Amino acid sequence: MKRFVIALCLVLLTLPIFAQDDAFTLTILHTSNVVGQHEAGSDDVGGTARVATLVNEIRATVDNVLLLDAGDRFINPILAAINAEMMNSISYNTMTLGNHEFNGANEGVAALVESLTFPIVAANVDFSQSDILAGTVEPYIILEVGGEQIGIIGLANETAPILSSPGTDLIFLDDETQITQEVVSELQGQGVNKIILIAHREANENAVLASAVSGVDVIVGGSDNILLSNSEDSADAPYPIVAESLSGEPVLVVQTTEGNRHLGNLMVTFDANGVITSWEGDNRLLTPDIAINETIEAIVQGIAEAQAAEAIVIGETEVELIGGDSCRETDCTLGMLIADTMRQQANTDITVFNSGGIRADIPVGSITDAQVLEVLPFGNRLSRLELQGVDVLALLEHSVSLGGDASVRGSGRFLQISGMRFSWDPTRPEGSRVVEVEIQNRDGNFEMLDIDAIYSVAANDFIRGGGDDFSVLAQNAIDPFDFGPQIDQMVIAYIRANSPIILSTEARITRIGE
Repeated sequence: MKRFVIALCLVLLTLPIFAQDDAFTLTILHTSNVVGQHEAGSDDVGGTARVATLVNEIRATVDNVLLLDAGDRFINPILAAINAEMMNSISYNTMTLGNHEFNGANEGVAALVESLTFPIVAANVDFSQSDILAGTVEPYIILEVGGEQIGIIGLANETAPILSSPGTDLIFLDDETQITQEVVSELQGQGVNKIILIAHREANENAVLASAVSGVDVIVGGSDNILLSNSEDSADAPYPIVAESLSGEPVLVVQTTEGNRHLGNLMVTFDANGVITSWEGDNRLLTPDIAINETIEAIVQGIAEAQAAEAIVIGETEVELIGGDSCRETDCTLGMLIADTMRQQANTDITVFNSGGIRADIPVGSITDAQVLEVLPFGNRLSRLELQGVDVLALLEHSVSLGGDASVRGSGRFLQISGMRFSWDPTRPEGSRVVEVEIQNRDGNFEMLDIDAIYSVAANDFIRGGGDDFSVLAQNAIDPFDFGPQIDQMVIAYIRANSPIILSTEARITRIGE
């Protein structure tokens, strides 16, 4: 088992103690980071139809069951209603908002809220100034389960304004420790002493938060891909992570991994004062021996069939177009294709595109428009601007600022590029990792970056507006124009005009120093 360090948090390594009289036992089933992956993977592991089967089996065999989700259900906001249909069918009790729920701005969140038959909770977002969201998302709910009141608080992803596209009229509150404690106190004032926090945050962050507050019993999270498990050799830490609250009670931290491969199952027993006295559980891998729930599978297959029926072949590729996580610390062929398309369309010196916006691969063979939309699901538009050379350097420094950190596992801010090449050294201090930058001139030759020169730049409107924390694009852009065509449609047109796709795979980004 891998070692997992919980920063600034005391982890209790003692075994659960025995339950006492007047005990109440609650089973918490949980998911997170589904990111639209409702079908089983290529290894036939995972899928929402298997989640449904396990949930129904557990509800049939034990009392007092809650089903919770910690956000990032989908990437493409167009699929919000389909996700809601599946969640409603499985009878989730509540969820909080990840960053991807905001991909469709406030309208996307509103569509999700309207489609769900259960409430969404998020205590760290002020929705009151939004005409369409005010009063639709509560900070917490109280559910009666087996005659007991259970308080459930939500914390949305606090970095959603950086990673996604929430409306500017939403206010994300940044002191989550204080917010959580205030809501806990409000619940306790109503006589609620069993409290669950659903927080779309990383496992380490949730463990730290657990030690900084009193009154929270369980934190259900999910933002990173950390595997908590007592049964899988690849686990990063045991399930659950056990922390100690400010007042000395145990706090259990759980989450599932990205991609809908596990269902979390935590059984906890409370004493009469609402303190956890014992617990057991694990992340259940959704293996092929778990039966498929036919109702959910019909919904899942309906999505796939509709997309396949509507898909139009637009060209073909003779090279594998690699996207997804492979783009987050190096060149990738889809990144090159997208960046080249944008540079050609905008007629600029250089192009930059954040790797977090490239969500899938395209294999060798025919290419459909549906595949391109799977790669580029966010509907970003082309932005054109100018930057001084010194700001181009700052742009690249920010791109590699999280590179080389094994715990990060690649960063969505890592830029795919066209019209330039650069080398970087992850062993150097952040802010001075870029070693050399060359810009391609109109003759096709490369020249050293001139920090005083002005360069024309193509980017997507997400990072141009400061997404992924690209403040240099938001603050230092010269004469920006953010209303160009949608990039997915540009790529579709490029593939049509240039098939079969044959890309040079000569490195544009070189990693050195290791």
